[in-house]
Amino acid sequence: MLNSDTIENSSIVTLTYDGGIQASEVDAVRDRMTDAAKHGRLRLLVDMHGIDRDRDQPEALWQDLKGAGLLADVERAAVLTDMSALSEVVNATNDLPLMTLQIFAPGDREHAVEWLRS
Repeated sequence: MLNSDTIENSSIVTLTYDGGIQASEVDAVRDRMTDAAKHGRLRLLVDMHGIDRDRDQPEALWQDLKGAGLLADVERAAVLTDMSALSEVVNATNDLPLMTLQIFAPGDREHAVEWLRS
C-alpha cells in the first residue's frame, strides 16, 4: 500500500509505503505532486520503515515511481527507514534521476521535514 499526502503550503509530498502498489495509489501521488509543484521544486518525505522486507523490496517503490515519470521533477527526498534497510534503500535509488537524498531514522520525521524545507 502507498499512502500519500502533502504538507500544507509547501512543495513536500509525503509517501508512506508498506508494500505493494496499486495503480490508483500512483495516480493519487501524481495528483498530489502536481498540486505541490505549485509551491516550488518538489520534495518527497518517504516513510519506508514499516515494510516487510521478506515480502516487499524497497526498490519496487522507487522503480514504480520512476516508471510512472514521477521522479524527474523531485529536487530532494528524505527517507525514513531503520538502519537494517539502509543498504537496500541506497541500492534501490542508485539509478534514479538526479536528486539529493538523505536517510533519517524513523523517529526523525521532524528533522527530515526541516531538511526538506531548507
